[in-house]
Amino acid sequence: MASSEVAFTIDEAATFLDPPITRDQLAGLIAALGIRPAGKRRQPGRGRPALTYEVAELMRLHAAVVPWLVVSSAPGHVDAGRSPRVVGGEGNRTGSGRA
Repeated sequence: MASSEVAFTIDEAATFLDPPITRDQLAGLIAALGIRPAGKRRQPGRGRPALTYEVAELMRLHAAVVPWLVVSSAPGHVDAGRSPRVVGGEGNRTGSGRA
């Protein structure tokens, strides 16, 4: 990581992204997309250092998922607690008992 780049831990990033995203949501997206850490930061006391990620990369990721984080009652919009498949309450029913 170049010295001019800023890196945050997942916990730090989750506190400044707007609209809000939870630590678990952000960690899940990072893991699912295979985003590599920029470095590590020692924490006070004992334990493993926390992984850090480039802020610019986290902001691009957040911007890409914002449509699924915004709470809206407009048709076609999804709030942070629902996946696109379950909008309207019926989900994607196939008749086989599996979605």
